[in-house]
Amino acid sequence: ESDLTKGWVAIDLNRDQPIKNKEALIGKTLRNSLNAGEFIQSGQIGSSFMVNAGEVVQMIFQQDALQIVLSCESRQDGAEGEEIQVYCKETRKKYLTKIINTGEVQWLRTD
Repeated sequence: ESDLTKGWVAIDLNRDQPIKNKEALIGKTLRNSLNAGEFIQSGQIGSSFMVNAGEVVQMIFQQDALQIVLSCESRQDGAEGEEIQVYCKETRKKYLTKIINTGEVQWLRTD
């Protein structure tokens, strides 16, 4: 909290609007770095990451009664519901997946 200050800034009405209430930031993650004096925009924050780049995740492929689970390496950070790319050493392929839980992703397509 000591890193945040409240102040007047000129804003462009066509851009993302600044966060006006510090409480809106609780439990959120800033997606990029800010310089001193820059304001936090709503598009720059999101939920805390459930998957970190380089982490081993379980990729679930499910079709009808068939379910396959592969151990893969996450190529990106992401929060629940976000799409990230993973790589599977076993198949030597990259997959686009959706984060469904901590360390678990759902297959969307093979890249």
